[in-house]
Amino acid sequence: AQQPGVNPKNASDASSAQLLGNVCSVTWTTWKADFSRHTVEKGEKETSKVCNYATNGELLSVLALDESGQTASQTIYEYQDGYKLGCTTTDAHGEISLRTSFAYDEMGVLESMRLADASDVTISTSGISIEKKMTSVVEIFNDGETVTTSHIYGDNLRLEFVNRTSGGNSSELSLSYASGPLPYKGVIRTSDGKTKTLTFDYKTDKQGNWTHRTTFIDGKPTEIAERLITYY
Repeated sequence: AQQPGVNPKNASDASSAQLLGNVCSVTWTTWKADFSRHTVEKGEKETSKVCNYATNGELLSVLALDESGQTASQTIYEYQDGYKLGCTTTDAHGEISLRTSFAYDEMGVLESMRLADASDVTISTSGISIEKKMTSVVEIFNDGETVTTSHIYGDNLRLEFVNRTSGGNSSELSLSYASGPLPYKGVIRTSDGKTKTLTFDYKTDKQGNWTHRTTFIDGKPTEIAERLITYY
Protein backbone atom coordinates (compact mmCIF):
# COMPACT_ATOMS: atom_id res chain seq x y z
CA ALA A 1 0.00 0.00 0.00
CA GLN A 2 1.00 3.58 -0.49
CA GLN A 3 2.33 5.67 2.38
CA PRO A 4 0.71 9.07 2.88
CA GLY A 5 2.73 12.10 1.95
CA VAL A 6 3.01 14.52 -0.93
CA ASN A 7 6.15 13.80 -2.92
CA PRO A 8 7.52 17.25 -3.83
CA LYS A 9 8.97 15.99 -7.11
CA ASN A 10 5.74 14.31 -8.18
CA ALA A 11 3.70 17.33 -7.20
CA SER A 12 5.91 19.67 -9.18
CA ASP A 13 5.86 17.27 -12.11
CA ALA A 14 2.07 17.22 -12.03
CA SER A 15 1.88 20.99 -11.93
CA SER A 16 4.02 21.29 -15.07
CA ALA A 17 2.86 18.17 -16.91
CA GLN A 18 0.79 20.09 -19.47
CA LEU A 19 3.08 20.50 -22.45
CA LEU A 20 2.90 23.36 -24.92
CA GLY A 21 3.13 22.83 -28.66
CA ASN A 22 2.81 19.65 -30.73
CA VAL A 23 5.10 17.42 -28.67
CA CYS A 24 6.38 14.15 -30.09
CA SER A 25 8.48 12.85 -27.20
CA VAL A 26 9.99 13.85 -23.86
CA THR A 27 13.13 12.24 -22.46
CA TRP A 28 13.05 13.06 -18.75
CA THR A 29 16.07 12.47 -16.48
CA THR A 30 16.60 13.39 -12.82
CA TRP A 31 19.69 13.50 -10.63
CA LYS A 32 20.32 14.21 -6.98
CA ALA A 33 21.79 17.69 -6.63
CA ASP A 34 25.43 17.81 -5.53
CA PHE A 35 26.37 20.97 -3.62
CA SER A 36 29.64 19.69 -2.11
CA ARG A 37 31.74 22.22 -4.06
CA HIS A 38 29.30 25.08 -3.35
CA THR A 39 27.92 25.01 -6.87
CA VAL A 40 24.86 23.04 -7.91
CA GLU A 41 25.97 20.04 -9.97
CA LYS A 42 24.49 16.74 -11.06
CA GLY A 43 25.06 13.94 -8.57
CA GLU A 44 23.71 10.40 -8.60
CA LYS A 45 21.19 9.69 -11.36
CA GLU A 46 17.75 8.90 -9.93
CA THR A 47 15.34 8.24 -12.80
CA SER A 48 15.16 8.34 -16.58
CA LYS A 49 12.11 7.87 -18.79
CA VAL A 50 10.85 8.56 -22.30
CA CYS A 51 7.25 9.65 -22.92
CA ASN A 52 5.89 9.32 -26.47
CA TYR A 53 2.87 11.26 -27.72
CA ALA A 54 0.53 11.07 -30.70
CA THR A 55 -0.08 14.11 -32.90
CA ASN A 56 -3.38 14.72 -31.04
CA GLY A 57 -1.56 14.92 -27.70
CA GLU A 58 -2.50 11.47 -26.39
CA LEU A 59 0.19 9.77 -24.31
CA LEU A 60 1.12 6.58 -26.19
CA SER A 61 3.84 5.04 -24.05
CA VAL A 62 6.26 5.58 -21.18
CA LEU A 63 9.62 3.81 -21.15
CA ALA A 64 11.56 3.68 -17.88
CA LEU A 65 15.30 3.42 -18.57
CA ASP A 66 18.01 1.79 -16.47
CA GLU A 67 21.46 3.30 -15.79
CA SER A 68 22.79 2.05 -19.14
CA GLY A 69 19.90 3.60 -21.06
CA GLN A 70 18.17 0.29 -21.75
CA THR A 71 14.41 -0.18 -21.26
CA ALA A 72 13.67 -1.38 -17.71
CA SER A 73 9.89 -1.26 -18.13
CA GLN A 74 7.39 -0.06 -20.71
CA THR A 75 3.81 1.15 -20.28
CA ILE A 76 1.56 1.16 -23.36
CA TYR A 77 -1.73 3.10 -23.34
CA GLU A 78 -4.89 2.02 -25.15
CA TYR A 79 -7.56 4.41 -26.44
CA GLN A 80 -10.94 4.10 -28.08
CA ASP A 81 -12.89 7.04 -29.53
CA GLY A 82 -10.69 9.46 -27.61
CA TYR A 83 -11.11 7.71 -24.26
CA LYS A 84 -8.18 6.18 -22.40
CA LEU A 85 -9.25 2.58 -21.74
CA GLY A 86 -6.18 1.50 -19.79
CA CYS A 87 -2.51 0.69 -19.92
CA THR A 88 -0.27 -2.35 -19.57
CA THR A 89 3.20 -2.30 -18.04
CA THR A 90 5.82 -4.87 -19.01
CA ASP A 91 9.28 -5.45 -17.54
CA ALA A 92 12.63 -5.59 -19.34
CA HIS A 93 11.86 -9.13 -20.53
CA GLY A 94 8.47 -8.21 -21.97
CA GLU A 95 6.52 -9.89 -19.16
CA ILE A 96 3.39 -8.13 -17.94
CA SER A 97 3.79 -6.68 -14.43
CA LEU A 98 0.81 -4.31 -14.06
CA ARG A 99 -2.54 -3.69 -15.71
CA THR A 100 -4.56 -0.49 -15.28
CA SER A 101 -8.10 0.00 -16.54
CA PHE A 102 -10.37 3.06 -16.54
CA ALA A 103 -14.17 3.34 -16.48
CA TYR A 104 -16.41 6.27 -17.44
CA ASP A 105 -19.94 7.33 -16.56
CA GLU A 106 -22.72 7.84 -19.09
CA MET A 107 -21.51 11.40 -19.72
CA GLY A 108 -18.02 10.17 -20.60
CA VAL A 109 -16.42 11.44 -17.38
CA LEU A 110 -13.76 9.27 -15.76
CA GLU A 111 -15.21 7.72 -12.59
CA SER A 112 -13.02 4.78 -11.55
CA MET A 113 -9.69 3.04 -12.03
CA ARG A 114 -8.51 -0.51 -11.31
CA LEU A 115 -4.90 -1.59 -10.78
CA ALA A 116 -4.12 -5.31 -11.17
CA ASP A 117 -1.04 -7.51 -11.17
CA ALA A 118 0.24 -9.79 -13.94
CA SER A 119 -2.36 -12.44 -13.05
CA ASP A 120 -5.13 -9.81 -13.21
CA VAL A 121 -5.59 -9.94 -9.43
CA THR A 122 -6.81 -6.57 -8.17
CA ILE A 123 -4.24 -4.54 -6.24
CA SER A 124 -6.43 -1.50 -5.70
CA THR A 125 -9.58 0.20 -6.96
CA SER A 126 -10.12 3.95 -7.10
CA GLY A 127 -13.22 6.07 -7.19
CA ILE A 128 -12.63 9.35 -9.03
CA SER A 129 -14.59 12.56 -8.65
CA ILE A 130 -13.93 15.30 -11.21
CA GLU A 131 -15.35 18.80 -10.81
CA LYS A 132 -14.54 22.02 -12.63
CA LYS A 133 -11.45 22.84 -10.56
CA MET A 134 -10.99 19.82 -8.31
CA THR A 135 -10.15 16.15 -8.78
CA SER A 136 -10.45 13.68 -5.91
CA VAL A 137 -9.26 10.05 -5.98
CA VAL A 138 -10.11 7.54 -3.25
CA GLU A 139 -7.90 4.45 -3.62
CA ILE A 140 -8.75 1.28 -1.67
CA PHE A 141 -6.09 -1.42 -1.37
CA ASN A 142 -6.57 -5.13 -0.75
CA ASP A 143 -5.43 -4.78 2.85
CA GLY A 144 -8.24 -2.29 3.47
CA GLU A 145 -6.09 0.82 3.55
CA THR A 146 -7.67 3.87 1.96
CA VAL A 147 -5.67 6.74 0.46
CA THR A 148 -7.44 9.92 -0.62
CA THR A 149 -5.70 12.42 -2.89
CA SER A 150 -7.26 15.74 -3.94
CA HIS A 151 -5.96 18.21 -6.53
CA ILE A 152 -7.35 21.75 -6.66
CA TYR A 153 -6.76 23.96 -9.70
CA GLY A 154 -6.87 27.72 -10.08
CA ASP A 155 -6.95 30.05 -13.06
CA ASN A 156 -5.81 28.53 -16.36
CA LEU A 157 -6.09 25.11 -14.67
CA ARG A 158 -2.83 25.62 -12.80
CA LEU A 159 -2.40 23.11 -9.97
CA GLU A 160 -2.50 25.07 -6.71
CA PHE A 161 -3.17 22.58 -3.92
CA VAL A 162 -2.63 18.86 -3.26
CA ASN A 163 -3.90 17.01 -0.19
CA ARG A 164 -3.15 13.37 0.60
CA THR A 165 -4.56 11.44 3.58
CA SER A 166 -4.32 7.88 4.83
CA GLY A 167 -5.56 6.82 8.24
CA GLY A 168 -4.72 9.56 10.69
CA ASN A 169 -1.86 10.97 8.62
CA SER A 170 -2.08 13.71 6.04
CA SER A 171 0.09 16.08 4.07
CA GLU A 172 -0.71 19.02 1.85
CA LEU A 173 1.15 21.03 -0.74
CA SER A 174 0.31 24.57 -1.84
CA LEU A 175 1.94 25.98 -4.98
CA SER A 176 2.55 29.62 -5.89
CA TYR A 177 2.88 31.06 -9.40
CA ALA A 178 4.04 34.28 -10.96
CA SER A 179 2.57 35.16 -14.36
CA GLY A 180 3.56 31.96 -16.16
CA PRO A 181 2.36 28.35 -16.05
CA LEU A 182 5.20 27.03 -13.84
CA PRO A 183 5.21 27.15 -10.03
CA TYR A 184 8.14 28.98 -8.45
CA LYS A 185 7.38 28.05 -4.83
CA GLY A 186 5.61 25.37 -2.81
CA VAL A 187 4.96 24.68 0.87
CA ILE A 188 4.44 21.17 2.27
CA ARG A 189 2.64 20.82 5.60
CA THR A 190 2.17 17.46 7.35
CA SER A 191 -0.19 16.40 10.11
CA ASP A 192 2.70 16.20 12.59
CA GLY A 193 3.23 19.95 12.25
CA LYS A 194 6.33 19.84 10.03
CA THR A 195 6.75 22.31 7.16
CA LYS A 196 9.03 22.29 4.12
CA THR A 197 9.46 25.11 1.62
CA LEU A 198 10.16 24.27 -2.01
CA THR A 199 11.52 26.61 -4.67
CA PHE A 200 12.08 25.86 -8.34
CA ASP A 201 14.44 27.32 -10.92
CA TYR A 202 13.73 26.67 -14.62
CA LYS A 203 15.15 27.02 -18.08
CA THR A 204 12.62 26.85 -20.92
CA ASP A 205 12.64 26.33 -24.69
CA LYS A 206 11.05 28.51 -27.36
CA GLN A 207 7.69 26.76 -26.89
CA GLY A 208 7.63 27.66 -23.19
CA ASN A 209 8.22 24.11 -21.92
CA TRP A 210 10.85 23.74 -19.24
CA THR A 211 13.98 21.82 -20.22
CA HIS A 212 16.00 22.21 -17.00
CA ARG A 213 14.69 22.43 -13.44
CA THR A 214 16.49 22.67 -10.12
CA THR A 215 14.47 21.94 -6.96
CA PHE A 216 15.40 23.40 -3.58
CA ILE A 217 13.98 22.29 -0.22
CA ASP A 218 14.39 24.82 2.59
CA GLY A 219 17.02 26.55 0.46
CA LYS A 220 19.10 23.43 -0.18
CA PRO A 221 19.34 22.09 -3.76
CA THR A 222 17.98 18.55 -3.81
CA GLU A 223 17.30 17.60 -7.42
CA ILE A 224 18.21 18.49 -10.99
CA ALA A 225 15.85 17.46 -13.81
CA GLU A 226 16.29 17.80 -17.55
CA ARG A 227 13.82 17.21 -20.37
CA LEU A 228 14.81 16.71 -23.99
CA ILE A 229 11.66 17.56 -25.95
CA THR A 230 11.06 16.82 -29.62
CA TYR A 231 8.19 18.25 -31.65
CA TYR A 232 6.21 17.17 -34.71
